[in-house]
Amino acid sequence: MPRKSTPPVSSFGPELLAALLRGGQQELRIPVPNFQTAFALRQRFYALRKSMKAESHPQLAMAQRACIPLPQEQHDKTALLIIRPHDDEFANILRAAGVQAEELNINPLVEIEEPVEGAPPPSWLDGILAHVEVEK
Repeated sequence: MPRKSTPPVSSFGPELLAALLRGGQQELRIPVPNFQTAFALRQRFYALRKSMKAESHPQLAMAQRACIPLPQEQHDKTALLIIRPHDDEFANILRAAGVQAEELNINPLVEIEEPVEGAPPPSWLDGILAHVEVEK
């Protein structure tokens, strides 16, 4: 039986991509008419993220930061779908413990270009692998 192909990112609505990317940065609450629709929307977000990975999309890292827990059914039978950064629930706990990411003066989503004090030089892996012989 042939596998289903992953649809291209371009086949998804731009609003879906915008919501997923915003959810990777801050909590986004989406009221939905019912649980079934909320669950289907959640699956669509997962499909979009899978397509982004398959295409090596430039905004994949932000999309992967988004956590999409199961929708919450409300008393009036509507549902609430929440998209938020994975570690959002721990951020306040860590700040209360005195951990301040802002002190690092770096964006954790961007690769570090300058060497960090005490870190091995950029070519440390080359130094380690210099003595390894590769069979041809």
